[in-house]
Amino acid sequence: MASNYPPGVSANTRNAPWNQPDPADREVVDVEDELILEDEAAIFYRTTYLAYVVGVHQGYRETITEYGPEDSETEAIRLDVDRVIVRREGQSDITYLASSDDFEYLFDTAINEVEVAFMNDEIATIVDCDPPNNRDDGFVSAKANEYEVWYTQ
Repeated sequence: MASNYPPGVSANTRNAPWNQPDPADREVVDVEDELILEDEAAIFYRTTYLAYVVGVHQGYRETITEYGPEDSETEAIRLDVDRVIVRREGQSDITYLASSDDFEYLFDTAINEVEVAFMNDEIATIVDCDPPNNRDDGFVSAKANEYEVWYTQ
């Protein structure tokens, strides 16, 4: 009996174009964020691991999903400097906005100190962090010595 498939190929051939997984059938398996402070920015490298869904079975109490080959997507999201806060012992803190050009030396000093301390695993700490998101309200606050630098999306 003749078939419509090329010679040596059947409907069940695994690597035939019609049997390839559909990219829409992928699910997020894991997400990893890596933060780097450099070049007057906080950069998030977000890696999303996806897996093809090859089967779904209903167990006694739960749905069991079988995953096939995994794939990953990486994106870099940049957060720029928004402000620098100078923390002073026993006095009120001073906030300098990045939109002001009058304090360029202070900005260079503060940003350099925070970024170098962060790269060298020294005393730089992440004070607060909300990873970048679809609402564009992600931010990172990093501190080294008396300087605190805010990066926003």
